[in-house]
Amino acid sequence: MRYFITIAVGLGLLATIKPSVLTDWISDGSTRTATPSVACTSYLQPQSGLYANYDRSARVSPLIIRTRPGGSYFIKLEDAVTAKTIMTFYLRGGETFEQDVPEGTFVLKYATGEIWCGEKGLFGPSTSTSKADRIFEFTETRGYTVELISRRDGNLRTNAIDRSQF
Repeated sequence: MRYFITIAVGLGLLATIKPSVLTDWISDGSTRTATPSVACTSYLQPQSGLYANYDRSARVSPLIIRTRPGGSYFIKLEDAVTAKTIMTFYLRGGETFEQDVPEGTFVLKYATGEIWCGEKGLFGPSTSTSKADRIFEFTETRGYTVELISRRDGNLRTNAIDRSQF
């Protein structure tokens, strides 16, 4: 699949910084409910935005992510060298998210689905997982706009990956 990506250069692009929200083991105030048609414990959908921040470095590089309507997205920024998760984001389909991220070289992975089952369960057995085929180099003066919207003329390819690689 091909998607569209834009490189934003300059310090004039500011991102809205939202507080880090929770991983599965920290209650987010949502109620867990068992749904017979789902092979996982489902949670209420988190708000779109930063889900968890695993890196305490200064966030100076803008990242904007746009998604297509339908389904939700759990997006992971992973260090390209160590494979350590740096930040995760949750986006409801059709929404746009803006966040400053640390400087670094990252891989972008994402999972999509309908029913949120937490960070470990993702979207249950129907989860689709993908990885961008390029490495993103964030600096103080370089950020990115990523549109996870399939396009014929897109300039970002993504490949399906096994869930164990997510």
